[in-house]
Parts: sequence; structure tokens; C-alpha cells
Amino acid sequence: MVFASRAVNCLPRLRSSSSKQWLRTAAAALFALAMMWLLGWGSPAVTVEIRSWAGADGQIYYAAANQDYQPDQHVAFKINADGRWHRYRIDMPEGCDLERVRIDPGSISGRFEIRRIRFRVPGKSTDLLGLKLFEAIEVTNDLRREPSSDGSLRFVAQAPDPFIGVRLPPGAGVASLGNRVMAWLGNATAAALLWLLVAELALPLLVRRLSRKLRLPSMFHRLAARASDPNVLIPSPYSMAIVVFVICSAGLYVALNLNQSSLGVWEEIYPAKPVAQLVDFGTPRRVRSDEWNTQTPWVLNQVQSGEKDHNPSIGGSEAPLLAAVPVLHSWAIAQGEFIGFHLFNLSTGFSWWWAYKTFGLILSFFWLFLLLTRGSVVASVLGTVWVYGSSFTQWWFSSNMPELLIAFALATIGGIYLLLAHRRVTIGIGAALIVYSFLNLMLHPYPPFIVPMAYLGVAILAGLVLEPGRTAQLREKLRFRLFSLVAAVLAIGLIGGNYLIDAMPSIEAMAGTSYPGHRIALGGGFRFAKLFYGFFEALRMGEQHVPLGPSNASEASSFVILMPLLFLTVPFAAYVRRKNALLVALSLYCTVVIFWISIPLPHTIESALQAMGWSWSPPARSVIGLGIGSIMVTTILFSRVRDESIELRRIAVRKIAPALSFLLVLTFGGYLRSMDPVFFSPRIVLAASAIAAVLAAGVSHGRFELFAAGLAAIVIPALTVNPLVSGLSAIEGKPILLAAERQSNSGEDRWAVVGDFILSQGLKAKGLNVITGSQMIPNSNVVDVLDPRGEYKSIWNRYAHVIVESEPGRVHPLFQLRSPDLYVIRLDICGPDLPRLGVTRVAYTSVVPPADRQCLTPLDAPADSGVHLFRLSSRTIGAYQ
Repeated sequence: MVFASRAVNCLPRLRSSSSKQWLRTAAAALFALAMMWLLGWGSPAVTVEIRSWAGADGQIYYAAANQDYQPDQHVAFKINADGRWHRYRIDMPEGCDLERVRIDPGSISGRFEIRRIRFRVPGKSTDLLGLKLFEAIEVTNDLRREPSSDGSLRFVAQAPDPFIGVRLPPGAGVASLGNRVMAWLGNATAAALLWLLVAELALPLLVRRLSRKLRLPSMFHRLAARASDPNVLIPSPYSMAIVVFVICSAGLYVALNLNQSSLGVWEEIYPAKPVAQLVDFGTPRRVRSDEWNTQTPWVLNQVQSGEKDHNPSIGGSEAPLLAAVPVLHSWAIAQGEFIGFHLFNLSTGFSWWWAYKTFGLILSFFWLFLLLTRGSVVASVLGTVWVYGSSFTQWWFSSNMPELLIAFALATIGGIYLLLAHRRVTIGIGAALIVYSFLNLMLHPYPPFIVPMAYLGVAILAGLVLEPGRTAQLREKLRFRLFSLVAAVLAIGLIGGNYLIDAMPSIEAMAGTSYPGHRIALGGGFRFAKLFYGFFEALRMGEQHVPLGPSNASEASSFVILMPLLFLTVPFAAYVRRKNALLVALSLYCTVVIFWISIPLPHTIESALQAMGWSWSPPARSVIGLGIGSIMVTTILFSRVRDESIELRRIAVRKIAPALSFLLVLTFGGYLRSMDPVFFSPRIVLAASAIAAVLAAGVSHGRFELFAAGLAAIVIPALTVNPLVSGLSAIEGKPILLAAERQSNSGEDRWAVVGDFILSQGLKAKGLNVITGSQMIPNSNVVDVLDPRGEYKSIWNRYAHVIVESEPGRVHPLFQLRSPDLYVIRLDICGPDLPRLGVTRVAYTSVVPPADRQCLTPLDAPADSGVHLFRLSSRTIGAYQ
């Protein structure tokens, strides 16, 4: 009877559990369908297989059977003109008529081939290939067909407007209502079954079994015990397992010679010629030219030149000391990213550098989040993924930003241990981290990022120290803390002072340049709309279409700012309590940065901020401080909601937060759509609003699955930004660069490039001495010869890309400024200027004037490169030296 009574009492709970299970399954199916629709599933799509040696700016126009093509009825796509077969899927606007399509293979002359066109609409797809593709052609323009034996259509495109028009079979590009309904029902059923099997059945069963059987090896328990400090952090064995996993992943990364550089761009120039690599994922980004065409060639040249503090290929004075390149000196102990060049060969050392960026960023922020979230592994993983996977981080990842973020995280970790730790060893580790971080920041002198991150670190330390009980912790072992602090200051003073003494001439030279030395940042110049459009920009794929242009893909990148959710989740009375001092300090910091970035300030306040160092951080760069600060606020809030250590608003109010977030982002998206209707399409606006609602629900209710789902939606597009490749073959195996290296004595010969500055940087990457290309600091040995009276100082006195152009017969060189960071020197190649500069080799990327050939001896160069290599005749050199 007792058993029967208990069974009867359990029935309502079983029914309730079952009904909630089916309700969650239905909600999951609806959410999956909504996201599929918002992100373009169900819209018509065209897939083309193309091999091209022509243009890269492809377009597809669409029209009804009896209509002409309209300028606004097209979708652009990028063609990889490397002479290999590629498949391109182009999603077309929903509801568009695909009875006729026109494929434009770019606006540049060249050969291209098409072997398949596939049209897909809900419920069916149609392939055109071989004879069917030939019969479907209705018109061509600026195309000359050539014979083909493999079934493809082979053409030679001629500028300016080549295209091929295709008529689809009847009904191929139109989906009936029945097909649409069946397709959506099928996907809804599949989503429901997947959720039911995975989330409701398999995952709970797996968690229960793992919780019973999974036991981490004792090694992780011992590591956790050794890393623990009762005042600061007692890490769990699982957090130590994550640390070990990341370190092992970094080792595998280096062993495979992997990197995320965009050096692959070199496969597309001089000429387009792909190279075989063990690993080759993703697309190199031309927009990251400050990496593949500046920083990376500088680093490779510096390593091959002996890592000296003078390198004319980088610039005048002691330019390597400011260029964030490896230098053999006492402060090299703070260049952890370059240790690989001392231990391994060039390619593996390069991989070490990129492993430092990736895994160093992950490890340092994971540990910092553990400290800020009081050991929450879940919150720390999510916060780290958010920092690493943000659009701004990934689009600027190939700059020195990762190194600066790592130094910020390590310095903040060191400050926390130095001020609050209980164990002497952890206090000492904190002091050592501060020394390393400060020196590393000095060796990556980019104040626009350093200033906002420095103040963020101050805000974190201030917030932690103001929490209850921290004063007593601070007084513990006070003498040892002071001793460690003094030791750290002395180490920074001795090593950093030695660096500053050597680097001061270069620092003064840089400070005296027209650009960027005389640049002073003013507040309030960043558009408020752009500051908060990260919800929408995070969904961007590729570098062609950016919001609120004109801009480029890197400058358009942003962060998802979710910091205001704090005030929807926590009552103000609880927010200002001392136990929440960290959240208060971080939110106040974010508020100050918002004012500096986007709001015109009274002159007195703006001047005060400039005096505090913000004059070195333009608003567009200060975004990094706001973005990281907002991520920290949101992650800490999430962890405290989960462990119930913070007072929250009533559940009814918190349930409103997701809906309010949805409406706010939707309204903001409508406003942005009025400014840029192309990028802020209805799908993007609705998708971003839904993601904001999911994130708000996950944070305000402490739900991991919701927070993780929303976070995945905003980081996955950004994680496709940087490629993953192995080795340096894209530039090491470039035939034109190999030819120049083979015919040059790197210790004696000096090169000048006539034409673009890109080839100059390629020659530098091979370790050659080059006077043209990117120059960190003006080279006085060059400008004193070419401009002895300083007539053009306002032009050449800058960080710049230097180009030489030939003008036979010119008596005195002429300097012309083309952009703030690029100037041209026009001179007579056969005149006295090049010999006086020590130039013995000349490369042309442009047409060689007949007059120049009188003083040049041709060298071997690949005929298809478009580059001509010469040796300056010994007679010319002897006549002017």
C-alpha cells in the first residue's frame, strides 16, 4: 500500500517532467527553424564550379523569364583566380526569381572555365553540366570561347564587362508551396528528434555516468593543490586539466609548423600560383597587409640578419627596438613570443610566434577569469572563448594586439597575486609576472591599445582590493609584498632602463615624425551607432561587405557590448554594495570609455583625460578597452548568478530582460537599417535580436546552455577570419623571391624596387637588404643623400611605405606624398643617387624605361612574374661612389 501510494504521488511529477521535456523539444525545433530562416536557409542558392585566371569580383544577376536584368538584382561573390577549380555557393535573396541568371566572372581580362551550375530551392535542386550547360546558354558578352576536352565551358574574358547568361529549365528555380511546407516540416522534425535524442536522453545519461565513473588522474589534483592560494584562488582539478590540454595543443601546433598568418596572399601575386601545404584551411586576408606585408617580413628579415638593433630594412636609427621584432639583448627575456627562433628553424620559430598569440591569449585570459569568477571553470571557459572569438580580436589578431592582451592579462594576474596572495611563492610569481608583462609591453609600443588596457587593469585591481576582507589580506606578509614590489620595480628599472637608453634616439625620432608622432587623439569622434552595432557585425562573414562604410574589414570589426544587462539583472541597492566592488569598478570604467569614445566632452574633462594618457588612444582603438571590460562584467555576472552570490531582481523582472533585449536590439537594428539597408538586412536584424535575447536569458538566469548557444552564434563567424596553414612555403618557395635571393650576396648587395612596395617586403622576408618598402623610422642615411637640405622633410619624416619611381634625366630626386603612410621618390635610376645609397641590385614591377637599361645588367627572373631583376652596372657604381 505504501509503495502504491508513493507511485501515485509520483505520477504528477512524471507527467510534469514529461510535458516539460516535450515543451523544450518543441521550443528547440522552433528555434532551429527560426535561426535557419534568419541565416538564409530555405532561400534559393546557386552553386558554380569555376576555374579562373581573370578577375576576382564575381557577380550573379537574376531575373524572371521575360525580364531584363536590373542593377539592384544581383549578389556579389569573390572568385579565387588561382587557376584551380573552386566551388562557390551564393545564397540568393528569398523570393527572387531564378528563371534566368547572368554570371559575371570579374572585370579583368583572362581565361576562365565553368563546368557546373547547380540551382537549389527548397525541395529540389537542378544541375547543369556538360551538354545541358551548353544548351542553357542564351547570351555572352566580351567572351571568346575556346575548345575544351573535359566537358567544361572555356572562355577568354575581355574587359570591361564579360558575362554569360543562362536560362534555367522550366520550374527549376521556383519552389512550390507544397515543397516549401514539406521541407520545413522535415527540418522541424529532424531538429526535434536531434534535440530529444541528444539533449533530453543521451546527454543526461552521459552526464550521470561520467559523474559516477569519471575521475581525473591524481596528477591534476596535485597540480591544483600546488597552484592554490587560499586568499586568491583554489583551482579545481578540471581547470588544471584544461591548462594541460591547452599546453599540449600548443605543442602539437608548433610540431606541425602551423600558423594563422595571411602570408598566403603571396600565392596570389607575382604571379598567382598556389603551393602545396600539409595544412591549408581558410582564406588569407589581404586587408591584414600590416601583417603579411609589413610585420612578418620585418620579423623574418630581422631573424635572418642576426637580430641586431640596427636594420636599415626596417628603418633608420635603432628601428628594431620599436618594431616588435626579435633583438639579441638583455631584454630578450621578455620576448617570449620569439624564443622559438632561437630554438628551432625559421618555419618552426614562426609557428612558435603564432602559438604564443593563440594559446598564450587563451591561457592568460582563462586564468584571469578564474581569478575574477572565484574559480568558476564554466564561466572562465565562456569568457575566454568570448574574448578570443570576438570579431575585433580576430580581425586584429595578426597585429601585435594578442601580445598586448597577453601582457595585460599577465600583469593583472601578477598584480592580484602580489597584492592579495597568502603564499610567499605566489606573491613572488606575481612580482615576476609584472616584470615580464611591463617589459613585454615596452617592447610592443602601441599606446592606442596599451592605454585603455592599462586603465582596465587598474579598475580590476581597485575593484578587488575594495571588496570586504581584502584589506586584511593586503596586510598579510606586508613586508614580503613590499620587498617583492621593490624587487619588481628594480628589475623593470634596470632592464627597462637599459632598453630606454638604447631606444631613446629612436623614440625621439618617432615622436618627432609627422605621422604618427604629432598625432593627438580627441574624444567623442566615434559614431555611437558603430559603438554598439557589434550584435549585427558579429554575424559578418568575409571582408567584402562591411556595415556603415566606407571602411575595411578590420576597422569595421567590433565587440558585442552586453554590459548594460548588469542593471537589468541586479537591483541598484545590491549593485553598490561593497561585495560587488569589482562589478562597480568595471562598469564605471566602461562608462568612462563610452564617454571618451562617442560623447563630446566639456573641454576641461577632455583635457584631463588627455593628460591622463588618453590622448595617445584614438576612440577607434579605445574600443578594445570597452569590449574586454564589457565581456568581463558579463562573465562575472553570469558566474555570480550561477553560484547565487549576488542579489538579483525578482524572477518576473529577469524574465522580461530577454524580451526587452530583443526589442532594444530590434529597434536599434531598424535605425541602423535606415542608414545601411544593404548590410542590416531583415535577416541580420532579426538574427542579432534573437541572439541578444538568448544571451540575456543565459546570463540573467545563469543558464549555461543558453549563454553558450548565444556565444557560439557570435564567435563562429569570427573564427573563420584567420586561415590555418603549415609552414612558410607561400613566401619561401616564391620563384621570383628565390631568384632574387640566389643572385644576391645578402651581406654586400642592397636592393631598391621600382614600382610597388609589396615586392620590397618580399625581398626583406628572404633576408635581403632593401631600402624601399615599409620603414618604421626615416633612414637618415637615405634621406640625407636624397634630400640634403631637408626640403621634403614634411613628406619623408614619417612611418611610411616607400616607393621609388623611375624618371630618366631628373637631376634632383622628387618626394611626393600619396597617403599619410606612403610616399614616392622619383629619381633617375642611372644617376648618382642609387650608387651613393649603396644600391647594387634593382627590381622593377613596372615597365622598364629604355633609358634605364643603359646602366642595368639583366638577371634571371621567372617570365610569368611580371618582375624584372637587374644588377646596377659596376661602371655606374664606380662613377658615383
